[in-house]
Amino acid sequence: MQTKTFEIRDRMTCIGAIGIRLSKADGPLVWRNGYGDTPCVLLTRLQGGIAKHDPYEWGDRTFAVAHKHIAENWDTIPNGGVVDVEFILGETTSPKQSEM
Repeated sequence: MQTKTFEIRDRMTCIGAIGIRLSKADGPLVWRNGYGDTPCVLLTRLQGGIAKHDPYEWGDRTFAVAHKHIAENWDTIPNGGVVDVEFILGETTSPKQSEM
């Protein structure tokens, strides 16, 4: 089990988030709750709320795009890294810098 924090950025948006990467290798409890051989990322806001494992369940562009990007690029995004939705979607030419 691996945990990282992220700064999710979009238009006029800066959201602190935490991701937990789970896989079957994390033990029987994880496996029994539906996490198989492919690692999966649970994502939630740092201030709490619902954690989701499926990027498409968010119902909003910011979290859906950020979650999918985090899951696909987990190993290359550093802890505390910026996930810039506008840049990912090609709406800007350079990624935003951290506000922290």
